[in-house]
Amino acid sequence: MATPTFAPPSGSERRSNRPFTFISTCSVCRQPRVQYLYPRRALFRLLEEAQTIHAYCETCDVVWPITAQERVVIVRAITADKRGAEHDAATFLGPA
Repeated sequence: MATPTFAPPSGSERRSNRPFTFISTCSVCRQPRVQYLYPRRALFRLLEEAQTIHAYCETCDVVWPITAQERVVIVRAITADKRGAEHDAATFLGPA
């Protein structure tokens, strides 16, 4: 019987599990707020499945869905980081 081995995660695995920071404007106070909630992998899945991505303002204690423009910024950041990968911005944004 083989002994299982536990290799440390590769660089891409570590990167996909780290929180991916982005900025969203609070729907109440209209101030830009840095968001730390989602790991890259979770954002990738939400974008791929066209699911709602929420943001939070600690000052106002309010949650809101991010705007379409903010989704575009996130898509561009993720796809720029995944150059050469099978996914591109069209995967997330659909046909023009």
